[in-house]
Amino acid sequence: MRQQSNSKIEMDPQRVQLIGNTILVRCLSDENKSKGGIYIPVDTKNKAKRGIVISKSPKAPEEVAVGAEAVLHSYAIAQASLRWEGLEYAIYNGEDVMAVGVAS
Repeated sequence: MRQQSNSKIEMDPQRVQLIGNTILVRCLSDENKSKGGIYIPVDTKNKAKRGIVISKSPKAPEEVAVGAEAVLHSYAIAQASLRWEGLEYAIYNGEDVMAVGVAS
């Protein structure tokens, strides 16, 4: 485990043991370009966050399944951010999940 200067921790997500009501998701990036080709700053977009559930704690909601795509509240705050092999991961409260579906 290495602490990086940008407050993200470099750690293998498979070695993270979650406690409480938490889930670990691999963040899915949204396109920052509109249909017309205009780039939109991430701060101005009011969209829900999305990610693939990598693991969940025993107290996380039953509806949240590992491997499913989770849609989180737009105001959901990551408890911790991880980076591993160029991919972004985040730990969220299980109650922040609004919907789940099968990842495509």
